[in-house]
Amino acid sequence: MLGSLCVVTQSFTIIGRNTELIDIKTIVQIVNSINISWVAAVSPGFEDLTFEQARCLTGVVPENVSETLPPAPHLFGNEEDIWPMGAPTSYDIRRRYSGCGGSIRNQGECGSCWAFAATSALADRLCIYSSETVRVILSPQQLVSCDSSSRGCEGGYISEAWKYMRSTGTVTEDCYAYKSGSSRSTGECYLSNKECPSSSYVKPEFYYPVYGAYSLSGINKIMYEIYTKGPVETALYVYEDFYAYSRGVYKYTYGALIGVHAVKIMGWGVDSYSTPYWLCANSWGTSWGSLGGYFKILRGYDECRVESYVVAG
Repeated sequence: MLGSLCVVTQSFTIIGRNTELIDIKTIVQIVNSINISWVAAVSPGFEDLTFEQARCLTGVVPENVSETLPPAPHLFGNEEDIWPMGAPTSYDIRRRYSGCGGSIRNQGECGSCWAFAATSALADRLCIYSSETVRVILSPQQLVSCDSSSRGCEGGYISEAWKYMRSTGTVTEDCYAYKSGSSRSTGECYLSNKECPSSSYVKPEFYYPVYGAYSLSGINKIMYEIYTKGPVETALYVYEDFYAYSRGVYKYTYGALIGVHAVKIMGWGVDSYSTPYWLCANSWGTSWGSLGGYFKILRGYDECRVESYVVAG
């Protein structure tokens, strides 16, 4: 699944361990020996994962999104006033909008999670806003190659991704196909208003965030945003054990910090043990984990900073 070359510019470096193997099997044994909320397993393609390769799968440059983006313009008042009758116990965009929700994609050997989570969330929000008439797969390659505020395969700013989509717009995957996952290269920007890079003589159509670009904070406000406007993008700190996630509600248990990773939050719920969680979509392919590339992470405790970097538009 993964090659050997990757450069991701982040603040985290594991000195002397750049090419050593992450002992996934040992992590699985440790996690599963503890009575916790999730189960670990070795996913196909992750058996011989190295620290260098693991960093390829993270790609967010840490930032204070509340300083780089304004707060959501449509959420006012105290957080407890957002749900006067109480929030739904569970929510999944795919159950409420059968035509929205997208599918799990694979970023490959490029630190482009920031672009995948952004374009996937925007596509879902456009689908909801249009009453399911706009169903598109938006191009992460456009952001990787053309958003000069970020660093392509070397990582990106989730706030800048939404600013870019707001100012420039985003074309579809058919128009600008993803290639960086196999090439491990950011690539040059070939964006044109006259023809699509991947479909000559086809004029591109640009899609924009309906509500601008903003940050979100507060559990109830994040839930209300997802329920009324659609999925959001967030970042989380990724540790070694996250690569061994299989099912259940993830919370950090064991291992070193690898980097910061962007994902899409598309819902929430409570498991059979009364553990609250966020339902998220990853971009490591459908073979990661036993939920087809989706995962659940502890909600309400800012687990791995998952509630500190929420953005949308």
